[in-house]
Amino acid sequence: MLRRLRLKQGENTPKSEDDEEVLLRNITLQIKKYQDLKAAGLKHLPTTYQLGGVEEKDPYIVMTDYTENDEKIVLSNNSVGNGVAIENIENFDEVLRGIQVDVQKASTAGFFIPLDAYFFIVPSSGGVVKDMSFAIADMDECMRPEEGSQLKNKLFALNLEQARGALLVVLINHMQDFALSNALHQKLNAWATALRPKV
Repeated sequence: MLRRLRLKQGENTPKSEDDEEVLLRNITLQIKKYQDLKAAGLKHLPTTYQLGGVEEKDPYIVMTDYTENDEKIVLSNNSVGNGVAIENIENFDEVLRGIQVDVQKASTAGFFIPLDAYFFIVPSSGGVVKDMSFAIADMDECMRPEEGSQLKNKLFALNLEQARGALLVVLINHMQDFALSNALHQKLNAWATALRPKV
C-alpha cells in the first residue's frame, strides 16, 4: 500500500520543488526510524517500508498492505467508524506477549512508541477473532527523546501505557459484549500493572 505523509494541513501533493524536498526529508526520517526499530529487534514492523514515487515527483512510502485483498482490516485509535464488531479475541494473551517484547526492545533502544503507531489486524467480518496480529506501523510520532530528557528514564513505563491504551481503544470501540470486553480490559490492566516498574 502507498502511505503519503502530510505535507501541511489538508495537503499531501507537492506543488513545488520545496514541497518535494520537505516530503523527501520527512519520508527519509520515517524510513530511518523504521530501520532503527528493526535493528533494535522489534518483530512486529511492516515487512516493506521504503521510498517510492520519486520519479513521478510525488514521493511516498511503500508499506506492507495488511488488508490481504480486503480479507482483513486494520483497527486503531482512528477506526471507530468502520463498523467492525468483535465478539472475542482468542489469542489475546499471545498478543500481549508480543507487545511486551517489542515494548521492551523499543524502550531499550531509546524509542517512544505512541498509541497511534499500533495497527491491530483482524478479519474484515469481525466476529470471533482466532488470530489477531498487530504491527507498529505508523512511525509519524515515534521518537527518541534527547539525552538528559526526563522521558528517557521512563520510556518503558510510558511505552507500556501507550500500548495498553492502543489495545484498550480497540476493545472499547469494537467489542459489543460488555462483559467480555470488560474481562479482557481487566486482563489488559493486570498485564500492564504486573510489568509496570515499581517506583
